[in-house]
Amino acid sequence: MRPVADLHMHSYHSDGEFNATEIAREAEFRGLKALSVTDHDCLDFYDDEFPESLASILLTGVELSVQSEGRAIHLLVYGFDKDDKTIRNWVKTCTAARDIRFEKMVAHLELKGFHIRDEAYGQKDRTSGGLARLCVRTGQIQYAQTLFNEILHHPDCDASSYLVFPELSSVLEDLRSQPGFCILAHPGVEFFKQEAKLISLFEAGLDGIEVVHPSHNRTQRVWYKKICGQHQKIVTGGSDFHNPRYSPIGIGRMGLDENQWQNLNRQWKGNLN
Repeated sequence: MRPVADLHMHSYHSDGEFNATEIAREAEFRGLKALSVTDHDCLDFYDDEFPESLASILLTGVELSVQSEGRAIHLLVYGFDKDDKTIRNWVKTCTAARDIRFEKMVAHLELKGFHIRDEAYGQKDRTSGGLARLCVRTGQIQYAQTLFNEILHHPDCDASSYLVFPELSSVLEDLRSQPGFCILAHPGVEFFKQEAKLISLFEAGLDGIEVVHPSHNRTQRVWYKKICGQHQKIVTGGSDFHNPRYSPIGIGRMGLDENQWQNLNRQWKGNLN
């Protein structure tokens, strides 16, 4: 069945490229019934003006950068009031943590002989991936993966530590009484076959799992879907589209089919509101 809901993508406000008009055009072309723009630690997209065709199918969303025991985790939050102070405060907290980590990584790279400070502060993608692509773009390194393996993600590098980000359990505890729902983004191999870990997150307030994602193979999708079914949790999914050059899956080409979208509607409106 074709996707009718794409609940994971990024706009030019974070590390994506498209604006509201371009996203609306793609959504209409694909015949989507629902769409969510989930920028990293940023709600600026929802302050934009939308074409009516987009406003009528748009579900508020954001991808928060959090951590658990120093391990990076992305938390997708959906269905909130964009002006709600609780979600705005967490976005502000995550953004501040992202900026602190970014500054540490820039300083670390400068010590290693890279010259990127001026260019780095002009870009919106304030991640290790963004810095790696900047170094490739400026001709200071040939492959982004080299920067990860040998410098930023090296065991001796504290600059890229995720401990600056808020603890996942604290965010879940604070948001569980708010409208909307919290989803573990693209768990991939990290949580595969780790049912006990997932149960502990469910108990902490996690409402579901992003089952459908470009990084998941069929075996992973089947297993995560089974776990959600056993524990009556929400299944979500999306293309994780950023831009046509670097995203293998375009807007609306991956996401929830009609049955999955209707199931999400029943679970969310029946149990979470």
